[in-house]
Amino acid sequence: MSENLKKYFKNSDLEKTGGGYYVTEIELDNKVFEIALTISTQLKNVDKNELEKVENYIENLKVHQQDITDLLIEDFKAGGETRNYIDLHVKLLDEEDIADLIQDADKKLSIEEKLLSALDLMTIDFIPEKNEEMDIFAVYDYILGACITDYILTVYINKDHTVVITIDS
Repeated sequence: MSENLKKYFKNSDLEKTGGGYYVTEIELDNKVFEIALTISTQLKNVDKNELEKVENYIENLKVHQQDITDLLIEDFKAGGETRNYIDLHVKLLDEEDIADLIQDADKKLSIEEKLLSALDLMTIDFIPEKNEEMDIFAVYDYILGACITDYILTVYINKDHTVVITIDS
């Protein structure tokens, strides 16, 4: 594993274990979230090129995160899963919970747009292995208030750079 990737997962003994879920916290734009590395085999068996892709992605995370934010906004405007996720919470949450979530949002926005701006990134999970069953590179998990909902807005980025957005619970 490269020294840069070790820098992020410094408290994990990645090279001595037989795989697993390795997680660490990272801060970006004054927000803290987790990045994770999911490996089902020994690290030495993972393609080094795939690990380099993870490393490069993390090194450029600010740009990638903005790309995903822009994608969620576009999906919301197009009536996709992001819009469905927000609409679900408009129906499920009481006025007090919504008010707490959107208190810092731009007052000119609609309630739905305010909730969209309140989405919090919880985790980015990188899956560097080649797998015939799935071709996922990274999984972004977003939530509206960790204690308010059990629903997660998940963005899957496949190795071919296609993206799938789903609502999970």
